[in-house]
Amino acid sequence: MKFLFVGLGSIGQRHLKNLHTLVGNSNEDSIIDVLRRAESQELPAFSGLFDNLYTDIADIPCDYDAIFITNPSHLHYETLLKVKDRTDAVFIEKPVFSTADIDIASLGLRDDGIYYVACPLRRSPVILRISEMIRNKKPLAVRAICSSYLPDWRPSTDYTKSYSANASMGGGVRLDLIHEWDYLVSLFGFPSYVKSISSKVSNLSVDSEDIAIYIAGYKDMTLSLHLDYFGRHEKREMELFFDGETLKADILNNRIIFENEGKTENFSPIDIHYLEMSYFLDLIKGRKENINTV
Repeated sequence: MKFLFVGLGSIGQRHLKNLHTLVGNSNEDSIIDVLRRAESQELPAFSGLFDNLYTDIADIPCDYDAIFITNPSHLHYETLLKVKDRTDAVFIEKPVFSTADIDIASLGLRDDGIYYVACPLRRSPVILRISEMIRNKKPLAVRAICSSYLPDWRPSTDYTKSYSANASMGGGVRLDLIHEWDYLVSLFGFPSYVKSISSKVSNLSVDSEDIAIYIAGYKDMTLSLHLDYFGRHEKREMELFFDGETLKADILNNRIIFENEGKTENFSPIDIHYLEMSYFLDLIKGRKENINTV
C-alpha cells in the first residue's frame, strides 16, 4: 500500500510511527512518503520510517491508498482540497474547518471516497465504559474539563511559535481542544442549544483564546465544558450526576470513581492513537464502517 503524510509535526510523527509499525507487522509491501515545507527541517529520528520526501505538492503522485493531513490546523481545509483527487482515502487531523460556514457538498468529495476525521478519545476505555453505562441510565447533568499548561505540551519547542498560540494558525482552545466536544457528542448527541464565552485571560504569550466555557442544553440534561491552556494540574475528566450517584470519569488516569459508593473502577492504559491507526487501516481495506466522516 502507498501512503503520504502532509506535515510531520508532533501528531504526524506519532501517526507515522504507528503506521510504520502496523504495516511492518502485517508484512505488507508499503511505501510511505512525506510532504513538508522544506527539506532542511530536521527529521533525524524519523528518516528511516518513510521512503520519499517531497516539498512541492505538485510533485507528489496521484495513486496513494491514503493521505494523512497532519499539518497545522489552519491548513487542513485547503490541503484537503488539494489532495482529495490523489487518493481513495484521507485521514484528517482535527479540526477539518475553522468555521462552520462550509458547504460540504461544494468540496467535490467522491461518493465512494473515504474521509475520516481523527477522534482518538472515543477509544479511551473510560469513554467506552461510560458509553455502556448511560445506555440504561441517563445523567441529569454533566460537567467536563480539559485543563493543561500549554508550555508543557511540547517541552523541546518554543510554545509561542506553535499553532496553538497563534489565532491566525487555527490556535485557541475552541479548535485545539475540539476532541472534548467530539467525545461528548458521541456519548450524548448534539445539544438543543449551546452558549459559550471565550477569551485570552492568562499571562501566557499567546494571541489565541486560552479559555472557553460552554453551557449546553439537552431535552433532559444539562452539560458544561471548561477548556483552558493555563491549568498547572493537568485534567481531562468528566463528572456525571445521576439521581442517587455521581461519577468522575478520569480519562488521563484511566479510572471511573463512584463517589457515593466510594469505589473506583480502573482500566489498563492503552495507546488510543495506535488503535485508531489500526482501525483506519481496516477502514480503507473495507473491514470497518466510517464512524467519523467529514
